[in-house]
Amino acid sequence: MNENVYQDLYKQLRTEEKELLGYLHSFGESGVSPRSIMSDDIANSAQDTLNQHISFDLYERASNKLVQVRDALVRTKQDDFGNCDICNGPIAADRLEAMPWVTTCIECQTKHAYTPMPWEYV
Repeated sequence: MNENVYQDLYKQLRTEEKELLGYLHSFGESGVSPRSIMSDDIANSAQDTLNQHISFDLYERASNKLVQVRDALVRTKQDDFGNCDICNGPIAADRLEAMPWVTTCIECQTKHAYTPMPWEYV
């Protein structure tokens, strides 16, 4: 991987890290008030509960992505950045440009994510 591509990916990871930190910080500022949870109207209460679950899910996803981004930042200081964790082959530059935090090539990701259907066991 040439140095310019490496530097661009590093900058992209730093930008992603800052955006995720800001996004996660916004959850702390907009916390759920006890009044919204203890609504007198059952429909409002149900909607508040649903909104809370969605917010918690979004927060968890952003937190997980932040961990992946930070792991990628650590890997950029190592010789194996851009290599697949499974096959040790290179991860395509297009894939890294789209998601510089990935740890697998598309072939290994496809194999790893594939779940056979019950009829395929026969």
